[in-house]
Amino acid sequence: MTLQPVRKLRAYILAHSHHDLGYTDLQPKIEERQMHNIDLGIDLARKTSDYPEGARFVWNLEVLWSADLYLRRRSQVEKEALIDAVRKGWVSLNGMHANELTGLCRPEELLQLFRYSEILRKQCGVRLDSAMLSDVPGFTWGTVTAMSQAGIRYFSCGPNNFDRIGRLKATWYDKPFWLLSPSGRERVLVWMPSRQSTGGINVPPYAKQPPARRWTRGEQTAFCTRAGSSPVHSVSLREGRGRQDWQSRAERTEWW
Repeated sequence: MTLQPVRKLRAYILAHSHHDLGYTDLQPKIEERQMHNIDLGIDLARKTSDYPEGARFVWNLEVLWSADLYLRRRSQVEKEALIDAVRKGWVSLNGMHANELTGLCRPEELLQLFRYSEILRKQCGVRLDSAMLSDVPGFTWGTVTAMSQAGIRYFSCGPNNFDRIGRLKATWYDKPFWLLSPSGRERVLVWMPSRQSTGGINVPPYAKQPPARRWTRGEQTAFCTRAGSSPVHSVSLREGRGRQDWQSRAERTEWW
C-alpha cells in the first residue's frame, strides 16, 4: 500500500449565532437567547484566554442588535463586562445593526443601519470595519455607500439559496472582490463564504476567470475585481492572521 502525504490545512472558525428575529421563535425569547449567547461567549473566551494564540475562543456578533439590547437591559456590571470583553478581543463586532432587507430601505435608513456601529466603536475604543449579512437574498447597491461612510471596509455576505439569487453563489463563492459604490468613489471588499446557510453544497472547481467583472441591471452597472490570483478558503473576517491573510491577497488586485 502506497501512502500519500496528507495535505496540511489551516481552518479559521468564525463562531457566531445567526440572528433570525421572530422566525425561529417569538421575538422576546430570541432576544433573551441572543443576550445569553453573549454571556456564554464571554465565559468561553475567559476560560481559553491562556490558550496559545489561535486557539483562544472569540465570540463574533453577526450584527449589533443583541449588543444594543445587552447594553440597554443588563446590569452595569454586565455592561462593563461586555465592553471589557470587546476591548480584550474576546467578543468581536460587526457593523450592521440587523440582517435587514436593504431593498426596503430608503438611503437614510441604510445609513441608520450602521449608526450604532459608530457609537459602539467610540464606546469600546476599538476598530470596527467589517459587517455581515446572512440568510437574506442579497443587498442593494447603495449599501456599499452606507458601509463605506460608516468606516466598513470588509463585508461577509451569506445569501439564501434557490432561484432568488440567480448565479450569485456559483460565480462568487470564496472569491473575494472589491465592490464599487454607484459613484465609484467608495468600495468594500466582499467575501461570500462557501456553505453559508446551505447545509452543504458541493461547489465545482474554480474556473479561470478574468480579473475584472461587470454586471448590469437596468441602467445600473457595478464593477468588481476578484481579490488575488487564487480563491481564499475558510478565512475569518475578524480573527488575527485570518483577516490579514485575506486582506493581503486583496491588496494584490489592480484596485489597490
